[in-house]
Amino acid sequence: MEAKPWVVYTRVSTDDQAREGVSLQMQEERCAAFVLGSGYTVGEIISDDGYSGKDTHRPGMLKIFAAIEAGEIGGICIWKLDRLTRNMRDLLDCVELFDENNIGLISVQEHIDTSGPMGRFVLHLMGAVAQLERETISARVKAGMRHIMDRGGWTGGPLPLGCIVVQCDDGLRRLDVDPLTGPLVQQIWPLSITGKSTAEIAMRLSEDGLTDKKGKKITARRIASIMKNRKYVGLLVTAEDFTAAHEAMESRTNPQSSRIKKMSDHVFILAGVARCAHCQASMTPVHARGSSGVYAYYRCHNKSKKGKEVCAAKDVPALAWEQAVLEAIVASSNDYEQIIQAYKKRLDVVVQITAPASGQHKELTMHRDKLLQQSDYIMDRLLESEDRGKPAYERRLSKIQEEIEKLEREMASCESGMELAEMRKIEVEAIPEMLKQATETLESCAPEEQENIIKWLLDAVYLSQASEEIQLTYRIPKIPDAKNVEDFGSTKKSKWYTMMGSNHRPAD
Repeated sequence: MEAKPWVVYTRVSTDDQAREGVSLQMQEERCAAFVLGSGYTVGEIISDDGYSGKDTHRPGMLKIFAAIEAGEIGGICIWKLDRLTRNMRDLLDCVELFDENNIGLISVQEHIDTSGPMGRFVLHLMGAVAQLERETISARVKAGMRHIMDRGGWTGGPLPLGCIVVQCDDGLRRLDVDPLTGPLVQQIWPLSITGKSTAEIAMRLSEDGLTDKKGKKITARRIASIMKNRKYVGLLVTAEDFTAAHEAMESRTNPQSSRIKKMSDHVFILAGVARCAHCQASMTPVHARGSSGVYAYYRCHNKSKKGKEVCAAKDVPALAWEQAVLEAIVASSNDYEQIIQAYKKRLDVVVQITAPASGQHKELTMHRDKLLQQSDYIMDRLLESEDRGKPAYERRLSKIQEEIEKLEREMASCESGMELAEMRKIEVEAIPEMLKQATETLESCAPEEQENIIKWLLDAVYLSQASEEIQLTYRIPKIPDAKNVEDFGSTKKSKWYTMMGSNHRPAD
């Protein structure tokens, strides 16, 4: 079978790099010669001229990835590791991709050849150095920008309206007042303090000729954005006027909007468990405006998204029905003994499932440790062997490594089951006391705590405004069959055993 050609990849990010001796032409010539000297054939030469090495999102690299996927190349040769990428994560991803597709990688400058384990080790090490260099440069740039800002300098970005950048005698660039638009922008805060709204301020300044940088009319939203921008403090507005303008704007807030905001602070303690008794869809918290104000409701999701044709259930008032649910939970506490008994039975199943998983994990660990010893032995032989004997050792090492990875996946699966079983055991033992405390404190604790207790205790609460009924579905894990222990730990709702509580009507 004819060997596949190798690709020579070159990259420069700036003209300075070309002048420093890493031009595209030099990289092409050295890499091509190295590939031919190694006994391979040179295929296409792919270059990225003027692209940074911070990631692999470059035309040339994308072309190489496509060629790898198509199975058209046998390897890649680069002049230096940082020509490929300076990002360690990207480098490791590339190495993994090359390994999966049996693609070789040669870096001429660092003498790296990934066909052997030592080459792969050096590749990862050099990648870490490249990442360190990039992060060091970035840290220095950020430190320099912080130093400039501490001295009152301008570090760049969109210029605030009404400002210009001037070069100062100390060498720094600083913001200054634009003589054309600055005096107009400066009026925003005094106008707000005198009682003008953002819309009124925008209208007045537009009449005076103020526009944005694109020549468009200034808007109320832009005025509000300018008022919140602290870059103007000390330049176009004092700190006192900046604060006073915001206080004045808050005092003019629409009372009805304040009421809506206040209602939005309501904690919907049934969120996530409320269900529509008509269509069994979830019920979502909403706010609705009535004749006397704004109220909190639970609304059927189907009705909200698909219309009354799908579900015509009425909205459920949040406050009254939440209180009714709390009373229903307390009233049905006599049924908790059945819940406790169900959990106690489940403890026996936990022990039944945990025992074999623990024994299997021990056997897997012993087998894995033996393979690791074999791997160390073969690695020593590989390092001491002649070049012609290395392929056989590498094949054996690769096969052992595959077996080790398979065993470790099985061990992880056992560990997950053992950890889950232990958690369930602790949960089972704590259930009686938790139920008692939840019932005793449910009506008196904070809404946030009520919400957590309800979600822990209930799988669903079915609400029906038409029949004024509540149906509680308790959240009791299914006890798996002795013959079907794989059901243990399932989190699917179909795997949960449910017990219906008493119906309860909310207070009028």
